Amino acid sequence: MKLTKDKIIACGGVLLVAFILAIVLFLQLQGTQEFSFFYREQMQLFLWDSEKIQGMFCAVGGGVKVLSQILVQFFVVPKMGALITTLLVLVSAHFLWNGGKKLCKGTPSWWMAPLAFVPGVLYCVYLLDNYAHYEGMVALCLMAFFFWLHTLTGKMNLYLRVGITSVLALALFFLGGSAGFLLALVCLLYEILSIGKKSVLFLIPVALVIGAGIYSVNQGWVVSYTHAFWMKDYVEYYFELTTLYSLSWVSVLALLLLFWLMGKAALKNLWLQAGLALVLTALLPICYSSLAEKHQDKGMYSLQRVIHYADTEQWDEIINRGHELTNNYITLNYLNLALSEKGQLLDKVFLFDQKGGQSLFMDYQQYTDIGVLRARQYYHMGVIAASQMNAVSSLMSITEGNPSMTQLSVKNYIITGRYNIADKYLRNLEKTWYYKDWAKKMRQFMNDKAVMADPELSQKRKDLPLNNDFFAIYAGMLSDTQTVFEANPEEQNAVNYATAYLLLEKKFEYIVPYVEYNYGKPWMKELPLRLQEAMVTAFEQDMDACRAHGVSEEVIAKFAQFRQDALTLRHSGGSTSRLAPKYGDTFWYYMLKK
Repeated sequence: MKLTKDKIIACGGVLLVAFILAIVLFLQLQGTQEFSFFYREQMQLFLWDSEKIQGMFCAVGGGVKVLSQILVQFFVVPKMGALITTLLVLVSAHFLWNGGKKLCKGTPSWWMAPLAFVPGVLYCVYLLDNYAHYEGMVALCLMAFFFWLHTLTGKMNLYLRVGITSVLALALFFLGGSAGFLLALVCLLYEILSIGKKSVLFLIPVALVIGAGIYSVNQGWVVSYTHAFWMKDYVEYYFELTTLYSLSWVSVLALLLLFWLMGKAALKNLWLQAGLALVLTALLPICYSSLAEKHQDKGMYSLQRVIHYADTEQWDEIINRGHELTNNYITLNYLNLALSEKGQLLDKVFLFDQKGGQSLFMDYQQYTDIGVLRARQYYHMGVIAASQMNAVSSLMSITEGNPSMTQLSVKNYIITGRYNIADKYLRNLEKTWYYKDWAKKMRQFMNDKAVMADPELSQKRKDLPLNNDFFAIYAGMLSDTQTVFEANPEEQNAVNYATAYLLLEKKFEYIVPYVEYNYGKPWMKELPLRLQEAMVTAFEQDMDACRAHGVSEEVIAKFAQFRQDALTLRHSGGSTSRLAPKYGDTFWYYMLKK
């Protein structure tokens, strides 16, 4: 093929547009969905198991489910989620462009290349929502590829073309679900714009897909007709589709119409083409940013960030963002967990905007992310039975599994000596791409001697009560922690959590008996500073009682100064916040400002 100047310009223009949009989209996805990608990876545990893969693949739409899970497992690697998604958008744009531009009938159309990115970019907007499945992105990419294959048949016999398109549409329906119906519509529109009246034969692929969809629904293979023929197939079953969720598919049909119209317009001015290409290239990132700003749940994204830091034990990252996390009980619980993991809970708990005991340990709700949180908290405190119950409950509520809860379950079963059950979880993890090395490492702890030689596992085993069948969660957090540190006085995490909870609740009728019972015991040989502050508040008229309960002279003197400063401030009408520089980390300031 002879390369003319116009062809060189067109090829160069398309490559430049694709390169710019790919780079910008990658940066935008990394900036707006970095932690959403990590979260998606945690919502599945993909096993390289032929039986499981075959089971998924044989269902209607199973092909894209397998492909999407294969891709999503790599999201655990930083930046990989944004990179893979960008490549899928690039691939779908490539096939839509190379198929659709044939409608321009040879008229220069390279400047329209940015429009081929629109369907993929719109689906990237949907991915901001956790209810949207990644299968939809993979299905869109496959649909674009099958459409391109259809356009390659242009010079074949008409009846043969109809047969090939029918096979492609049905194949995509069974591989990718409702994207097969979109493919049939796109091919029909393409033929209407290309060959006119003869295109009526391409109603056959549409009819075949409709028939396959109706049959699949009647057989129970597909949930409903909206799953069989529209985008309901790619969102959670309880999510109601909005107009926005239809734009990605509708834009494919609109794209073909635009290619056809521009072919009629025959725009040949090179400078005008370049200007339009520049405008369209600039508009796409702007539109994504605008839609992302309106569509993204900022609170959920903040939680996803915190969950990722907890998964990877980046506790300092959570603490550094602490003041951003106080508007939500779940993130506030994670903040306090991070403080405790770093041994700073009682020192720094009052530096943040706490909201009572639920800031530390919130009431249980039927919500998966709370179950995951409580499994982590109970493990940290050494209440292993409760940790395991929450971990297993979370695994049952997440259809495709959860890597971090599977790992936690392995630890819990090893700690309790249930090695046969731990082995089942390890065998699953050994079939994964990313977690198999961790699973192999954990196999060394499948005996009591190895467990007791490991600092973490041995400490947690010591936390177990004498009766290993004791199911601590029924007793409540305060009673559970009391059981733990009576079994293992070295478990200061349990002591700190119980102490912090009582302080945050500010109920002296519980704080005083708690101190009277525990002070002087092996797990509380010295009264923690914050408990000293609470006790001097409770017995402010009886300093001898304070001293008898472990309050130091230094704390007594500081309390007297605080009381004087607070009275002076009250008489002057000043704001309580003026005491923060000197007393902001104390129980007294927490009492005063609340």
